[in-house]
Amino acid sequence: MPAPSQHWTTDLRAPAAALPVGSIDCHFHIFGSPQEYRLRTGRGYTPVEASFESYVAALRAQHEALGISGGLIAHPGDAYGSDNTVTRKALEILGPTYRATALIDFNWPVNVLVELAAQGFIGARVNVGSASMHGAADLVGLAPRFREVGWHFSLMLDMASMHSEYEYLSNLGVPVVVEHYGFPDPAEGTEAEGFQALLRLVGEGKATVKLSSQFRFSREADPYRDTWKFTRALCRANPDGVVWGSDWPFIAFGGMMPDAARLLDGLREAIGDEAVFRRVMVENPARLLG
Repeated sequence: MPAPSQHWTTDLRAPAAALPVGSIDCHFHIFGSPQEYRLRTGRGYTPVEASFESYVAALRAQHEALGISGGLIAHPGDAYGSDNTVTRKALEILGPTYRATALIDFNWPVNVLVELAAQGFIGARVNVGSASMHGAADLVGLAPRFREVGWHFSLMLDMASMHSEYEYLSNLGVPVVVEHYGFPDPAEGTEAEGFQALLRLVGEGKATVKLSSQFRFSREADPYRDTWKFTRALCRANPDGVVWGSDWPFIAFGGMMPDAARLLDGLREAIGDEAVFRRVMVENPARLLG
């Protein structure tokens, strides 16, 4: 049985400077107790055992403290697979300023995607490096269905895949969102060929990157300064191609639990330009969420 994740902090605070009105959190998860929502056999982690209502209340408290007015739920596929019930329920409860990305079966027909779209789903998460995929080429067959429903691909992939799959990703004809910076290596820096491929995608307007989960690939403690070079490079490449996500409730992270307010303080300092910070927090996610 996977070990339980550490518990998120309940000591909530606002960022050092208030966020722009309309700020959006573009990556977080909602769970429920295993009695409410069955967990997937073979999952890599077990979330903190709490009721669905407790997760929603904690998320609302977090967003209220931060000054967040909407968000994009990333369905936790490792926990629930393509059963999107818990995320669909969260959309119903959280209201019209929230959207979600689903986990889908590649064989689902377009009418299933249409139904999910009507419920507030705007894309699907895909792990390009998973054993069930052969690479980004597998997305080509899905692309027409995604274009029909106006969805995007939200991709989990590493820097090696970013480099090798660049041609496929740049020619899908469907919006591409890369989660968690693409997990670059701070030791390799911004000149690594994988990160350079990501910069090309963003600079060409063919991908949006979530500035999220830097605590997972940083080699330093909070405020994770060794990741700021990636933030700055992406914002320079295209300030319209980046959004922020908290990755709350920081599932399966073995280090010190992050503080979302401090993550935002660090992001603001790393960007160093209030106009660009507003685009990252308000304007870019507003376009992404539609």
